[in-house]
Amino acid sequence: MRETVSLVSTARVGAVLQVTLDRPEKRNALNRQLALDACDAVEAVADDEAIAVIVLRGAGGSLSAGADLSDADAVAAMRRDYTRDPLARLPRLLRASAVPTVAVVDGYALGAGTALAGSCTFTVATRRSIFGLPEGPMGYFPYGVVPFLSDRVAAHTVLEWGLSGRKVSAEEATRAGLVTHFVEDPDLISAVDTLTTALSMSGPKVAREGIRWLSTQRSGIAPGDMIAWGEAEIQRAADT
Repeated sequence: MRETVSLVSTARVGAVLQVTLDRPEKRNALNRQLALDACDAVEAVADDEAIAVIVLRGAGGSLSAGADLSDADAVAAMRRDYTRDPLARLPRLLRASAVPTVAVVDGYALGAGTALAGSCTFTVATRRSIFGLPEGPMGYFPYGVVPFLSDRVAAHTVLEWGLSGRKVSAEEATRAGLVTHFVEDPDLISAVDTLTTALSMSGPKVAREGIRWLSTQRSGIAPGDMIAWGEAEIQRAADT
């Protein structure tokens, strides 16, 4: 049975929604309840046209140390029906968000935590941050993570991370393209505030249009078709 005490806290400041994974004693490792609560928090504002940015962070600094593997039965159940499991749904929801999403990492983002970092539109990380795909040495390739890295990180790099299972520094993750904003540790709060202020400057409507454009970029549309798409969007806006 699902527990009633939420493991996610939310706070709304203007057009910015802060979503905090609140299981710091486990470095925000994703068990079923935490993943469900996080899905609920993101889905709750899916149609809220006053939201321009969603920020995802973890209490205590670590975004997430990955899937919680302490309950063998729960892990087995997750793998049997992975596509409907909340741990699989959460990065999909973030990737499909109608507004920009910002992952904040000041500690661990391993396995599923790396997927969360890659699923967000932007990832802010400090020198203290550590990424990685530890699943390979545990006996399985991280199929649930790599799709959320492939539009930022070169395929051969993702493969090396997945096979080695080694820890990846924030500096390396920045060079690879996973981290979009690398900041020194003391500057994290101000850097996130600056970024979210900038992203919300144009308002929720324009933010949504920007994400629609990004989605077409990710789909690999040809440059000529992109020009036609942009012209059609201008016409659509003029007609509404």
